[in-house]
Amino acid sequence: MTLPPGDDQHRPAAFDFGLSSPSASNGDEPLTRRNARRATVDSRSLAVPLLVTLLSVAVAGGAAFAGWYLVKTSEDQVKADSAQLCASLAETPGVLSQPGFGWPTDGADLATTLELMKGYQARWDSIAASAPPTIKPDATAVAAAAGIIVSGVETSKSIDRPTTLATMDGVTSQTAIPAWVDKYCD
Repeated sequence: MTLPPGDDQHRPAAFDFGLSSPSASNGDEPLTRRNARRATVDSRSLAVPLLVTLLSVAVAGGAAFAGWYLVKTSEDQVKADSAQLCASLAETPGVLSQPGFGWPTDGADLATTLELMKGYQARWDSIAASAPPTIKPDATAVAAAAGIIVSGVETSKSIDRPTTLATMDGVTSQTAIPAWVDKYCD
């Protein structure tokens, strides 16, 4: 809509967005530094991001501490649960560094070797019974492999010492028992 020229009294008032030059506060007084509005930073525009940042750091730090604490207490519990396993393995120092974890291979007669093999199996059955749940399958696998070999020797009435040692070494080399002992046994 276009208004005819000279019709200023019917013209709508201009809406001031505060973009025009500031005028005096009461109309009489000229604009000075003292009565002019200062350009300042709103304190909320600094405080809110700072507060959000500090809260984020606090939450992340708290989560990291909680995670560390849970892992530490869990590791301490596993170490305590491993005490019996560690004690059993400490009865024969260096057994975990031997082939087949000390599988009997001496040149004794069949009956003596079979008894040594049964003793090995019984020992690993005992170790598996006292092992913590995480390492129990590995200890049970060693005992089970020994049981299978003992069964085969009893059935065949002969011993192939290199083959039985290779079989036991194959089983024991796949276990995590040495790493477990290094981590949880003193």
